[in-house]
Amino acid sequence: MSTIMVMKNTLKDYDQWRSVFDANKDTRVEYGIEEKYLLQSKADPNVVIAVLEVEDVARLQAFMKHIQETGIMDEAGVLDSEPTPCNDVT
Repeated sequence: MSTIMVMKNTLKDYDQWRSVFDANKDTRVEYGIEEKYLLQSKADPNVVIAVLEVEDVARLQAFMKHIQETGIMDEAGVLDSEPTPCNDVT
C-alpha cells in the first residue's frame, strides 16, 4: 500500500516557489518521492496543493527534516505548510 502526502502550501510568490520546487526534483527522487499532482488554487495563485506518492514514511520524514534544516522552504517562500499523510485505499 502506498502512502500519499497531500501538502497544502501558502506561498509568498508562486513563481519563486515553482523555481525552487523544480530545482529540487532530484532531491525528491533521492528520497523516494514522486509528485502525482500539482494544483494551484483558482482563488489564490499563491496556494498550491501537491499530491505526492512516497515509498516510505521514514524517508518522507527525513526529507521534510532536510528541507527545513537546509532552508529550502524559506528559499521557496513557503509561508505556511499543511502536510497530510494518507493511505491509498483504492
